[in-house]
Amino acid sequence: MPHVLTMFQNNAVRISEEQLTYLALWTLEEAAAEATYQKVRQTLGIRLALAYLAANHDCPDHLFKCFWQSLQATKDQGRSQNARTTLSAMYRQMSIEQCSMTSAKIAIRVRSRLGVKVATMGDG
Repeated sequence: MPHVLTMFQNNAVRISEEQLTYLALWTLEEAAAEATYQKVRQTLGIRLALAYLAANHDCPDHLFKCFWQSLQATKDQGRSQNARTTLSAMYRQMSIEQCSMTSAKIAIRVRSRLGVKVATMGDG
């Protein structure tokens, strides 16, 4: 998986289609991780990521609509589960392997940003 941020650090101007695809997917990964804890603000960045993927990959339109709508569901478990399931379906439709390590790193950053304490053994 290419490391897109390195391009910006090296003052590169052009980004490949593959790198844009990963940036879009990582944006959706972050939204799905945030959906675990709260409703997700439907930002222009998420909209842009969905629009880019819809325009450049052969996925059914309902996946993008379902993901977008799942971000505002009122029940935490349903919101998170729908967002993650839909995102996984997008990966499959694009024939891209979803990297669990990348997903985990994004989830850790989201928890940190939101100030969510991670449960440890003995909490309870």
